[in-house]
Amino acid sequence: MADKKKEPESKKNQGARPEIESLKPKVVSLKPKAKALVKINLSPIEELGRDIKPWELAGLMRAAGWAEGKQVTAGDFKLALTKFRQRPQGGGKI
Repeated sequence: MADKKKEPESKKNQGARPEIESLKPKVVSLKPKAKALVKINLSPIEELGRDIKPWELAGLMRAAGWAEGKQVTAGDFKLALTKFRQRPQGGGKI
């Protein structure tokens, strides 16, 4: 019994039950990828809405749930304005 060699721990666990192995937490890297970082151009809604009537901007802000100073992209502003203009009068939130 003295000449029996010890097996490394990694080899001992290779025959472990698979259901226990599946319960072990998996390590996931949370580092952001460089390609995913994109600069988004945000502008205040008052600046984006300077070409529309003040009452229409006020209605849009209320329907969209936006407060003064809120910053959105130009695309989001145009989409919200289109939805606002196409909804029935008194149509609620957009």
